[in-house]
Order: sequence, then C-alpha cells, then structure tokens
Amino acid sequence: SGTEGKELLPHTEIADNLLFLAGQATVSEKASIEEAIARLVKENRIPSEVFMLLWSIASGAPGETRAAAILVLSMGATADPTIIDSATRLRLLLDVGLGDAVEENRDWTTIRSAAAALQRIQRAKHDPSSARYLVLEHITERLCSVAQGDWCNDANTQDTCAWFSAAEQSIDAIFAICPWPERAAADIIRVMESTTFGVGLGEAQSSCHSLRLSRFFFTMGHIALKLLVYAENLGGSVRRANAAKTLAKQESVDNAKSQKKSGASRDESGEESEEDDAIEAELGLAQEAEAENEKRVLEISEQEIVCNGLIGAFAPLLVR
Repeated sequence: SGTEGKELLPHTEIADNLLFLAGQATVSEKASIEEAIARLVKENRIPSEVFMLLWSIASGAPGETRAAAILVLSMGATADPTIIDSATRLRLLLDVGLGDAVEENRDWTTIRSAAAALQRIQRAKHDPSSARYLVLEHITERLCSVAQGDWCNDANTQDTCAWFSAAEQSIDAIFAICPWPERAAADIIRVMESTTFGVGLGEAQSSCHSLRLSRFFFTMGHIALKLLVYAENLGGSVRRANAAKTLAKQESVDNAKSQKKSGASRDESGEESEEDDAIEAELGLAQEAEAENEKRVLEISEQEIVCNGLIGAFAPLLVR
C-alpha cells in the first residue's frame, strides 16, 4: 500500500532521481523542477545529506552529470542559499564549475550551471580579510574570462554557439556577486575591444574574425541591458531610503499635532504652527529632491549608457 510519503527514499536514490530530472528536462521543465525543489527545501523534505552527495558528485563526475549536480544545487539554493554560500563551498564551486579542467574542455554546460548557482547568493562586500570575499573575487575573474570569450575556439562555430548561454549566465552572475559590477563590465568590454579589433595592441586591423565580432556584440548588448537594470535598482534603493526618511518626518509631524494640549495658549499654538509649517516645507523640498534624483537616474540610463556611453561608442559598427 506504500508509505504515503511517511518514509523517504535512501539519500543516494533521491540524489539520482534529482540528477535524472535535471539532466533530462527542457528549459521550461527546469523552471517547474526548480520551484518544486525550492518548496521541498523550505519544508525540509530534502535531507541535507542529499546535497552533500550532490557536492560529492559534482566534484568527481564528468561532463553532463557534473553540470546536472551543480544545477540541482542551484535549484535548492533558491530556497536556502547556504547550500552554496560559504567560503568552502564557493571554493569547491570555483574548482569544479570554473576550474582549469572545465576551461580546457570548454564545458559550457557546467559553466552555465555554475554561473546560475552563483546568482543565488548575496553580493560580496569589500573585505580583503574575508575568505568568502577572496574566493568571490577569484570567481569574478573567471566569470570575466568566460564573458570575454577567452576560452573559445575560433576555429569551431559550434563552440561559440554553445558559449552564448554560458556567457549570458556569467554576466548575470557578475552583476549578482560583484561589489562593483560596472567596473568589471567596463574591463570586459575593453579586453574584448582589444582582442576583436586590435585596439591598444599597436596593430591596426582592417578586419576581424566573425566569431569574435559576434561574441563582442552579444556581450556588449547583454552588459548594456544589465547596466540599465542595475542603474534602475540603485535608483530604487535611493527612492526607498528617501521615502523612509520622509515617512519618519511625516510621522513626527503627525505625532506632534496629536500631542497638542487642548488648553495651550494662542502664542504656544502659533509657535507650534510655525514649526509644523517649517517641517512640511522641508518635506516638500525632500519630495522635489527625490523627483530630481529619479530624473537623473533616467538620464544616466538613457544617455550615458545607451547614447553617450557603451552602446553609442559602437553604434556605427552595428548599423553598417
């Protein structure tokens, strides 16, 4: 009659089932599987030993099995980031997902899974004394190499075709974990400009490799998109901080009004009224400043990134 869900399968069997599901699933199916795994993790239905087994598999298995194990770990980290977010586990992820063996074999599937997993953790805080920060700094360097196409084989079109999704996830990961993603993005563009067009190498190139050009345009476009989102998020943080400050002041005014004594003298009432007017005027100025900040963020997004900056600099190449 079965156990009616009261007994769990052996840990190894659970891990094997999860690997099979992740390894055989389509893109749309993976989204559903991720939701299911996240819910099971929240409900403590998947033992921690299963994730330890998956880490073991990821560190020892080849190719597709390794990529599937990292992908399942990433899905679990959606609900519990500690599955990945520790200095030791991040170091392991660096070795198995972005290490030398993966680079030599150009295992883009594993790289894509590792980059997706990194998007489940919190952004690194600048702290050279932190082991976690140092590991994430090294991880960011490897992600930049992937995004730059440093590991690609220019003689193999299929290699670049497989690189696109790995590069997309790598750029997403950089913007998720790097303290200053805009700096990393600028370095990526400069390096790719140099390797694609020979800029800064002392050699003027009249032509460039078509695969390098396609990688350059893809990376530049995705970075521009992420910069727009990043700028909007920063603007949102400023707006929320200003709104909280304004709300606190407004609550102070409301509390002061409610605490007025009914028997206060006319002079006292006049002084309180003047004070209230001054605070309300300050609130009005704060709202004007907030509106100006929003306008400034919009200008940065539309002009500095799109027109005068990243895309604008290479627009002539795109239209020719």
